[in-house]
Amino acid sequence: MHEFDGQTPEDGWYHVMHSVSSVTQMLKELGWESLADRSRQLRLGLLYKIINHLVAVSVDSILIPADPWTRANHQFKYKHIQVNTTVFRNSFVVATIPSRNSFQAETVKSATVTTFKSRLKTDWRQ
Repeated sequence: MHEFDGQTPEDGWYHVMHSVSSVTQMLKELGWESLADRSRQLRLGLLYKIINHLVAVSVDSILIPADPWTRANHQFKYKHIQVNTTVFRNSFVVATIPSRNSFQAETVKSATVTTFKSRLKTDWRQ
């Protein structure tokens, strides 16, 4: 008998997996996030921990606060790092700063990781 995360074909996943030809549609019907969304959420969670000194990673020379005189929607943004290569463009900090800067101040200044992750999902959908 086939089993998937403790569920049986009678629970519905088997039907979804065999009746849908699109991976995107399958993820939607199962209520799962895409790999890109999960990866982005993990990167943002790690950056939150780094900024709030919850992990021992020093990025003070890399994370430079954005100019407060810009038309930013909050004061907690960081400058985008200009890069010339695709490899560096896809690196952790360079790829994560624009995503973090797009969230509301309440989200990025959350008091705990749990609160941050919960607000992240809400803020993401707006």
